[in-house]
Amino acid sequence: MVFVCITKGYRVPCSIHYARVGWDFFLVMAARYGHMTCVQYLVEQCSANIEEPGIATIGGECITGVRPLWCAAAAGHWEVAAYLLSRGADVNAETDTKSTPLSAACTVGRRDIAELLVNYGAGLHMSVEIEASDNLGITSLMIASGRGYEDVVRYLLGLGADVNKKRKNGKNALHACAGSGHLEMMKVLLEHNAQMDVDSAGVSPLLFASSAGHVNIVEYLLGRTEVISVQEKISALELLGASLIHNRNDADGALKYWILAMRERSTHGVLIHSKTEDLACEHFQEVTTEHQLDQIKSNSDAMEMQSLLIKERILGPSDPSTIEHLQERAVYYAMKLDMKRCISVWIHAISLHQSNQELIDENIWVYFASLINLLGGLIKAPTDHNNKTPLLYFEDVMQLFEKCIREAETVSLLRKTNGGENASPSEVHFTHLHWIHAIGIRLVLLSARLMPVLSDIQRRTVKSAVYKLVKLNPLNSADVTLLHLACCRFPGLNAVLFSLRTFPDIAVVNLLLEAGADPCAIDRGGNTPLHVLARNSECPREILDALLAAGAHLDAANNQGQNFESMMAARGRKFEHLANSVRYTSLQCLAAVAIRRHGVPYKTILSPRLVHFVDHHSPS
Repeated sequence: MVFVCITKGYRVPCSIHYARVGWDFFLVMAARYGHMTCVQYLVEQCSANIEEPGIATIGGECITGVRPLWCAAAAGHWEVAAYLLSRGADVNAETDTKSTPLSAACTVGRRDIAELLVNYGAGLHMSVEIEASDNLGITSLMIASGRGYEDVVRYLLGLGADVNKKRKNGKNALHACAGSGHLEMMKVLLEHNAQMDVDSAGVSPLLFASSAGHVNIVEYLLGRTEVISVQEKISALELLGASLIHNRNDADGALKYWILAMRERSTHGVLIHSKTEDLACEHFQEVTTEHQLDQIKSNSDAMEMQSLLIKERILGPSDPSTIEHLQERAVYYAMKLDMKRCISVWIHAISLHQSNQELIDENIWVYFASLINLLGGLIKAPTDHNNKTPLLYFEDVMQLFEKCIREAETVSLLRKTNGGENASPSEVHFTHLHWIHAIGIRLVLLSARLMPVLSDIQRRTVKSAVYKLVKLNPLNSADVTLLHLACCRFPGLNAVLFSLRTFPDIAVVNLLLEAGADPCAIDRGGNTPLHVLARNSECPREILDALLAAGAHLDAANNQGQNFESMMAARGRKFEHLANSVRYTSLQCLAAVAIRRHGVPYKTILSPRLVHFVDHHSPS
């Protein structure tokens, strides 16, 4: 009832006044909707706290830590803002993201509210912080510049706002209006001595406008030859052409600017300004002559790839749009059912991201998982050894294996750098290790599927890759190994992202064991791969035989004192139906069990290695 009254602008009934209601919450709401009568009532009659932070939804975005004054400014309610100021509201109060009432007013282009805040603060000798910035370093001037509010910008500049102040990523007010396409706004900033500085990624406002495809701004800035170098002009023309192709499918516009760029590179037919590098993706390369450009102008695929390569060269892997463009292209090829090219472009995107980061981020891991699923659908478990179709994807699997190994090596190196050989991985590293596990075990599965149709040299390549991954021994937060995962029904973190659910798999287990995986490795719970196998609803006989033949111990006990046989018995299955225990029980095992059963004080007598061996044998 109270909610309806506030949102409709009605005063709350007197009978509600004495109820246990959070009036501060409703004051934020009333200020947000601009209901002056409700605001006055809540402040004067209900003693609502005008500085109590709350939550508001502005423009579809949920913002926390907002005060009523901020809400009034953000929603453009001058009268409510003036009333709250008269009641002593803090003109510089921040939200949880450090946004101020002034920046909120600038977001909606309300110069009158900005003036109100500044003048009221001056009257109280409490100057409004013109240069206040939010968590990203964005100031009120940057906000107004990006939205094209010229009167607000002129007002802020008149108050002494720093036209060249930079946000955390190095972008300034010029970048803001260049990216949004407000030419008149850019002219105002340049009149006030704004500098054409580059951001932290080396991108200038000109290149930023080119990347966004704002022809008006690019052509205006190119006319200011006193601030634009020849090399930057060339890059801007090339990038603008790439943007017109990618964003607008404007081939004629792209050709126009690419030809201008080519002519800028040469003087009287002699190349003066060469490219820093020649890039290639798939079988496409950047064109270097007008003749080559003329040959591809009617080929939409070649033109799109040309724009992609230009963006990659100029903006580099640090720019998110570069990776996004590659991913979009991969999806395009998938929709065309050209899977080979889809995979090739996707791998190129992962390579590019990996070259720019110490560790690839979560989004790229998700794309990695999608690529594994795609390959899994293309590389079926072979039933006909004469079918050579899976061989088409052998190189792709090996490239992905190489990238997975690279991530495992990077995590290992960072861990040693941060704390030495025995240092525990950080939470960030554990996240990557979980992904390495989930991706790695499925790459082993794909490799195992390929093995029957591979040549001897290719098989050695696969085994070498598996060996490298096993040798790195990338343990997750529970000390789980790849062999543990191979024996598990749903191996690895984020298993829901994968359609490859054929585990446990004997071919994977054999491949890991051949690469040197330890069949006696224990996780944090003391579980060996045999314990993991026993937990499954099905316990494949061939996997059990493989683990036992490799040296797994049947009587090894986990931290709960359970061994393989006791875990199977708890599921109602008898071990005798699976294997002969006598065949796989050594004298060492019998001695360890006897020591535990009779309580022999072995820890002060035996070597550490033997103590560890005895510790993990069940006395039962």
